[in-house]
Amino acid sequence: MNTAVFPNFLPASAEIFLTCSGIILLLIGLFRKRGGAGWISWGVIIVFFVTTLFVLSYSSEVEEKAFFGLFVATPYTQFAKVLVLISSFLAIVLSNDYMRREEIERFEFPILVLFATVGMMIIISAGDLIALFIGMELQSVAFYVLVTFRTNSLKSIESGFRYFLFGIFSSVVFLYGCSLIYGFSGTTELTKISLSIQSKDQGASIGFIIGLAFFILGLALKVSVIPFQLWIHDCYARAPSPVTAFLLIGPPIALLCFLVQFLFASLLFISDFWQPLISIISCLSMLISSGMMFFEDNIKRWITYGSIGHIGFASMGLAAGSENGCSSILVYLSIYLVMHFGWVAVIISLRKKKQTVEKFRDLAGLSENHPLVAFFCFVIMFSMAGIPPFAGFFGKWLVLTAIMDSQLYLLALIGGATSFAFAISYLRVVKVIYFEDLIEPFDTNTSGELNIIMFGSVVLLVLFFIFPNPLISSAKIVASIL
Repeated sequence: MNTAVFPNFLPASAEIFLTCSGIILLLIGLFRKRGGAGWISWGVIIVFFVTTLFVLSYSSEVEEKAFFGLFVATPYTQFAKVLVLISSFLAIVLSNDYMRREEIERFEFPILVLFATVGMMIIISAGDLIALFIGMELQSVAFYVLVTFRTNSLKSIESGFRYFLFGIFSSVVFLYGCSLIYGFSGTTELTKISLSIQSKDQGASIGFIIGLAFFILGLALKVSVIPFQLWIHDCYARAPSPVTAFLLIGPPIALLCFLVQFLFASLLFISDFWQPLISIISCLSMLISSGMMFFEDNIKRWITYGSIGHIGFASMGLAAGSENGCSSILVYLSIYLVMHFGWVAVIISLRKKKQTVEKFRDLAGLSENHPLVAFFCFVIMFSMAGIPPFAGFFGKWLVLTAIMDSQLYLLALIGGATSFAFAISYLRVVKVIYFEDLIEPFDTNTSGELNIIMFGSVVLLVLFFIFPNPLISSAKIVASIL
C-alpha cells in the first residue's frame, strides 16, 4: 500500500502567510467602496510586520528544505528576507502621502508591492531553477504594473512598455543559461547541480560554464546593472518615486543574496570561472555609474546611477569568494537600505508650488528654508560618500577588507577609486544645499511619516559608529553557516 508523502511547509510558512494575506486583502479592496486605499496600505504594513515575525521565529542552524527541495531556508536567507521586508514596508510608508498628493492613490499599489515581495522572498530561498524563475516572474509582473501606475501619463505607459520588453529579453537570456546548466548537469535542483559537476572527472564542461555565464548575465539584466541599466534609466525616472526607491533596492538584495547562496555555497569549487565575470560586472557598474552621476542633473536618474554603483560595490564581496565577503554584503546592503530610503524620503518631502523637485538646482538654499531637512541630507550624503564616522564608511571598509584578504588588489583599487568619484558627486549635493542661494521657497507642509523615515535613517547612520557589533556579528554568524 502506497503512503502519500506530503511536502514540508514549515520553512516556507512566511511566504505562505504573505501570499494568503495578499489574496484576502485583494478581495477586500475589490469589494470595498472608494476610499479603501489607506486601509489596505496599513493592512499590508501589518502583514509585513507579522511576516517578519514568521521569518525570525523559524530559526535553524542548518539548511531546511520545503516542497521537495524547491525551497530552502538558511540563516542567510532569513537575514536577506528581513531586509526585503523592511524595504517593502518603507516603500508603502513612502507611498501613502506621495500617492495622495499625486492623486494616483489606489488600493492596488500596496497589493502589488506585497506580491512583488513574495516573489523576492521566493528568489532568496529558491532551491531549484524552476522555483527561481517563478519568483523572478512574480516579482517582474508586479513591477511592470507599478512602473506604469501613473496611467494618465503617456510617458509612464511608454516607459512601462519598454521595461516590459527589457524584462522579456532578460528572461530569455536567463532561461537560455538555465537550459545549458540543466543540459550539462542533468538536474535543476541547485545542490544536485553542484554534486553533478563535482562527480565528473573533467569537472565543469565548457557548456556548463557558458550556461552559468548566461545565467549570471540574465540575473544582472533583471536588476539592470551597468551597462544594461543605460537602456532603461528613463523607466525608473518616470515611475512614481516610491516605486523607483523599491525597484532600486528590493530586487538587487534578493538576487545578490541568491547568488551568494548559489555561487558561494554550491559552486565555490569552480570560483575561477565565475569570479572574473562577477568582478567585471562589478567594475563596470561602479566605473560607468560614477561617471554618469557626475554629469547628471535629474535627481531620480542620479539616484538610479548611484544605486547601481552601490550594488556594484556590494557585489565585490561576492567576487571575494570568502565568508568575510559574504557577511560584508549583508552589512553593506543593510546600511545602504537605510541611506537609500532616507534620501528618497528627503526628495519626496521637498516640493515647490506643490510640485516635487526634479533638478539639483531646485535644492539650492535648502539650509535657509528647511535647516533640519538640510542636516538630514548632510548626514545621508556624507554616509553615502563613505566619510567617517557615519555608517557608509564602515560598509565600504568591510567590503574592501574582504577583497584585500582575497588578494584581488586591482578590484580593490577600482573600488577605492570609484568610491572617491562617488564622493565628489555626493558632496556636490551638500554644496548646492548649503552654499547656493535660495531661488524659490519650499512648501512648508511635510508628512509626518516622511519625517520619521528621515530622522530614523540619520539616527541609525550615526548610531552604527557607536554600536556596530550587533549588525556585523549577526552577518558573520549567518555567513559562517553557508
